[in-house]
Amino acid sequence: MKTITVLIIEDDPGDVDYIKETLQKEGHHGLSIELAVRLSEGIERLSKGVFDVILLDLTLPDSSGIDSFLTLFSKFPDIPIVVLSGIEDDAFASQAVFKGAQDYLIKSRLDGYLLIRSIRYAIERHRLQVELEKSRQLQRHKDEIQSFEGLHDSAKTTVTSKMFGKVPVKEEFSDIFTDLVGSYNDLLEKAVDKRIYKSNHTITEGLLSISEKLGFLKAGPRDVVELHSEVIKQKIGNINFAKAQLYIEEGRLTLLELMGNLVSFYRNYYFYFRKPEERKE
Repeated sequence: MKTITVLIIEDDPGDVDYIKETLQKEGHHGLSIELAVRLSEGIERLSKGVFDVILLDLTLPDSSGIDSFLTLFSKFPDIPIVVLSGIEDDAFASQAVFKGAQDYLIKSRLDGYLLIRSIRYAIERHRLQVELEKSRQLQRHKDEIQSFEGLHDSAKTTVTSKMFGKVPVKEEFSDIFTDLVGSYNDLLEKAVDKRIYKSNHTITEGLLSISEKLGFLKAGPRDVVELHSEVIKQKIGNINFAKAQLYIEEGRLTLLELMGNLVSFYRNYYFYFRKPEERKE
C-alpha cells in the first residue's frame, strides 16, 4: 500500500499530539506525518514537498477563520484539504466544503477511525474530482478543435475563391504551409508566455508577416482556420489542461487578428491593383 503523506497545520501542542497519536495508532504503516505550526510555514513546506492531504486548523498565529483555508486552497488546489476546527457550526462547515474543502471535522468529536476515514475519502474524492474535470476539459478541447474543423470544412471563401479559384494552401504549397505553422506556433507560444509571465513579447508584427505571406499565396478564410487548427492540435496534445485552455483562449484572439490582417491585405491589394480610373478618392 502506498504511504500517505500528511501535512498537519496546527499550533496547539495538545491537538497536535492527539492527532499524531491517533493517526499513528490507526495507520502507522501507511502514513507519513509532518507538522507546521503557522500557515506561512505550511505554505513553505507545501512548496518544497509532495503531500497527499492537508489537515488544516483554522485558528493559527498568522491566520484565522475561513481565510486560512481560502489562502491555502488558492495556492495548492491540487491537494485535498480536511479542515479541523473547535467550532461546531454547521453553516461554517458548509461554507468551507462549498468553497473546496474535502471535509470539516470537529476536534472534540475526533476519533481514530473517523480521522483515517476522512483522510482516505478526501484523497479519493479529490482524485475523482480531478479525473472528472480532466474529462470535461478534454471534451471541451475536442469540441474546440471540432468547431475549427467545422469552420474549415464549411467556410466559404467568397471573395478569394471567386477571385482566384484555387486549391487550399496546405495542398498547393505544403512546404510553405509547414513553415507558416511553425511561425504561428511560435507566436502563440509568445502570446501565452506574455499572459502567464507578463513578458514584453509582441506578436503583432509576426501576425502581419504571416498574413502577408498568406495573402501572396491567395489564401482564404479556410486556409487561416486550417493553419490555426493545425497549431492548436499540436499545442494541446500533451500538456496539462490548464495550459491547454490558455492556448485555446489566446488562440481565439490571434486567429481574429490574423483574419483581420488578411482582410486588410486583400482590401489594399484590391485598391492598388485596380485600374486608376476605378479607384475612389
